[in-house]
Amino acid sequence: MNFIQQKKIPNITPQLFPCINNKNVQTIPIKKFEWARDKNCNLNAQNYTDNYGGKLQLGWRYSSLGNVLLRIVAHCVIKDDDGKLFCVTPSENDYEKTINFIPDDSIIEYNGRLPSYTIPIINNTLIAEWAKLECLHSEVRMKYSSRQSLSDNTSSVKLTDEDSLKMTFIHKRFHELIQKVELLALNSYQPNDLCHCASGLKFKKCCK
Repeated sequence: MNFIQQKKIPNITPQLFPCINNKNVQTIPIKKFEWARDKNCNLNAQNYTDNYGGKLQLGWRYSSLGNVLLRIVAHCVIKDDDGKLFCVTPSENDYEKTINFIPDDSIIEYNGRLPSYTIPIINNTLIAEWAKLECLHSEVRMKYSSRQSLSDNTSSVKLTDEDSLKMTFIHKRFHELIQKVELLALNSYQPNDLCHCASGLKFKKCCK
């Protein structure tokens, strides 16, 4: 089950993110380049501006797991000389030709990494715990260079003892909770939501 970019943001965004609302959303195209790397928007955008010009523009992308979790991820795109925005980072879902993007010049980069946050949409203890775990994972991740991978427990990155314990706990709890969280997410889907399988089809015409 995947986090999927939906057309609208749920109306639960906390005051911490006043800019993240449906009024500020821009739909911008994805331009494909063979050299662009998935999940590396900073490097992709910098490579583009170094070779073709334009300026870097930071902002937010959002996606949801059913109607239970909202993930907000800082993202870097290109602003051309005419002020138009476009993305040069490949989408994780092949059907996506555009992204929903909210410009925000206040975003701060740490160690070449951009922040992300996960917010519960529903009032549920399991969902709230999962959201806290994802935020803790992002917090640890931001401490280390973007050239280092923290994707799993086999990572060669030298973590501090404290961070190593945190990551071990996070992965353990993810493993323990994932089936229950996915079941809650599956039961939350509405017929017109984009399907969780990343087909690009509506749920009612796909995995329902």
